[in-house]
Amino acid sequence: MTYSTAISLPEDVRAFLEPLDGAKRTGCDRLISLMVAATGSPPTMLGPSIIGFGTYDYRYESGREGASCALGFSPRAKEFSIYLSPHHVGGYEAWDDLLAPLGKYRVGKGCLYLKDPLAVPSEALSALFAASLDALRSSPVVVGLHLGEVRTEE
Repeated sequence: MTYSTAISLPEDVRAFLEPLDGAKRTGCDRLISLMVAATGSPPTMLGPSIIGFGTYDYRYESGREGASCALGFSPRAKEFSIYLSPHHVGGYEAWDDLLAPLGKYRVGKGCLYLKDPLAVPSEALSALFAASLDALRSSPVVVGLHLGEVRTEE
């Protein structure tokens, strides 16, 4: 059984996931399930290879503004790129306790790279996703956080 069987996936997300098999597909299903639970938002395709959940709007003092997904991921060839809030105070060092259970990982500005999300306890990923959403809620540059309801198949 895969994790996302009860979640109604949009056609473009299904088409993107279809060629994946084995652990890569199961990892995607798990991340979809956990990110839907964290955001209450359905998965959407952002470009050709990123699956996003919810959105947020930001505006910097410089006047630069834009929007991004509240959480997201992409199953890259060597590892999963997991998109988190780049707006957390203290950088990733502030999340040391949340990152410790992940095992081997690396980070970028707003991205966590994991080889195998199936090797990480669900509770650890859920806690990290919750912290990322909390960082968005408390960031002075975030001017709107849009999370929503998902449709489930009966």
